[in-house]
Amino acid sequence: MRECGYASGLGKNVYEYIDEHTQYIERFSGDEKKKSNPMHGIYVDKDNMTIEDFEYPFNLMIACSVEDIIIGGFEDTLKKSN
Repeated sequence: MRECGYASGLGKNVYEYIDEHTQYIERFSGDEKKKSNPMHGIYVDKDNMTIEDFEYPFNLMIACSVEDIIIGGFEDTLKKSN
């Protein structure tokens, strides 16, 4: 993850790809997350670490460091980046 931010900081175009668009919070199964505060809808993992819920398919470190998030595979990403 640090590499994405570092490359972005150097002015490199960084792309991320994913098979389907799902939010990061949805990638956790029901037994991997629990609501820490039902009033605010904040989820935590098994270690009580907050799970980000910013409606991105990846955590903020990746989502905010990339030029674009491609729905598809590696080849789709290569086509988009050229």
